[in-house]
Amino acid sequence: MRSYHPILHRCREHIRQALYAVRPALAALTILATGCQKDVTCPGNVTRKVNIRFMWEESVQTLPDGMNLYFFPAGEHENIWTFNIPSPTEGTVELPTGIYNVICYNADTRGIDFTETHSFHSFSATTLYPEQSGQPSTVPTALIPDMLYGAITERLRVTECGIEYLTPDHTVKTCGEYLLRIWPQQMVSRYNVILKNVENLSAAKSIKGRICGMASGCNISSGQPLPPASKMEFQMEASSENEAYGSFLNFGAYPDVAQTLVISFSLSDGTSVEFSGDVSDQIANSYDPKNIDIIINGLKVPDTGNDPIGGDSGLDVGIDGWSVVIIDLSSEKH
Repeated sequence: MRSYHPILHRCREHIRQALYAVRPALAALTILATGCQKDVTCPGNVTRKVNIRFMWEESVQTLPDGMNLYFFPAGEHENIWTFNIPSPTEGTVELPTGIYNVICYNADTRGIDFTETHSFHSFSATTLYPEQSGQPSTVPTALIPDMLYGAITERLRVTECGIEYLTPDHTVKTCGEYLLRIWPQQMVSRYNVILKNVENLSAAKSIKGRICGMASGCNISSGQPLPPASKMEFQMEASSENEAYGSFLNFGAYPDVAQTLVISFSLSDGTSVEFSGDVSDQIANSYDPKNIDIIINGLKVPDTGNDPIGGDSGLDVGIDGWSVVIIDLSSEKH
């Protein structure tokens, strides 16, 4: 029969308690030894399949044809991994273990140029410019871009037993199933130009719009607008006997530059009348920065029965702070 010794019993209890206290630390060291939690700063030799799921807002009614993805390794001088997923909802990529910053955008854009794509922080989307003859304008005319959706994922960590990444609100998401959720956001704004209570609108054969002071692109990772400040032209159509409407996409108003809207009416008597005014406040104070209404109320188109060219025609623009210019298009042809 084993003899009981009180001092030895107390020693055994102390040793058992000490081992119990260090058990979590020993478990953590075991995990680190397996490689599941090691801080991999550069792509490794082991590859893993990562499932991508795109989380679209309910307001997006028409999804793109597919998505392009760029994976930028955290280590210097490493290869950039690019993938095209022919689905707007989900897909799979295969990556070496490592830490990445990710950029994605819709793959069906045609009127956008992607520049500085060698770096996560410089990756940019810019408008295209038509070829211009003669002397270049000091304010370039940009083409209207396509709809652009984009998203970033920072610090995607692909390990041998799962992934970890930062969500858009910078919370850490851990998923042992290799599931990466991406939230695409609209990166261009839609501008709706609405003319209301236009006097004598029927005298116009056609209507065009032009707006100055718009951004030429944006940085994908930061969302910041890019220079130079440009101008854009767009078509307008009469929607009723005294209203007209036009719409275009753009990367937003360029900061510290006034946005000037010009509305041009071509009249049946060979003249054209242009109304111009500052719409910066309407753009800056819009309720929805991605869907902006610019409303112009009370323009007065001259009656083609009364020739407004020459002398004091008494033409009234109809809006305080706006100016009007009349151009004799028929004389410019000769």
